[in-house]
Amino acid sequence: VVAVPDDIAMLTLLGVTLAWFGNRSAERVAMIVPQRDGPGENDMVGLFSDVRHLSICTEGLSVAGVALNVHHIVKERLWAVPDLRTQFDHTMLNFEWTDFQEKQGFAQQVNISERGESSFHPLRVAVDQPDRDVWRMRVAFQEGRFDARQRELFFDLFEKSLSMLRDSPLDLVW
Repeated sequence: VVAVPDDIAMLTLLGVTLAWFGNRSAERVAMIVPQRDGPGENDMVGLFSDVRHLSICTEGLSVAGVALNVHHIVKERLWAVPDLRTQFDHTMLNFEWTDFQEKQGFAQQVNISERGESSFHPLRVAVDQPDRDVWRMRVAFQEGRFDARQRELFFDLFEKSLSMLRDSPLDLVW
């Protein structure tokens, strides 16, 4: 029904999940985004990224509608600089990209490791891609803020949003 890139679909799923989890129709998240927008920055060498806030609206939208809205937000770079006083108040989303294309004999090697996760944010979700057909989420809940029942609820809601995207993407989120 909706033709959006995989990362937009994953961001949509997380946005819907977080909206349900927080019982809010719009979910503001912090996200690490590329920063090569300025004049001449494409000629610069280095990793340019920063944290930006974006709002994922779910009110009155189907999952497909949320996906199209998220795609527009990302394409047009409609995010905001976080306020220093509130920079750790929102869920942090980080997509850790893997480049599977070999370039001049070099290819990125993926090492899957199980390591402890922690966060200054209430919730931190890192999404990585161990191989072309697999996405993996590493989720860290701020210590003492969420109990076991709430942590389990987050994953149940993620499964629900995934099922909704797959089976009934035109149904309203709320």
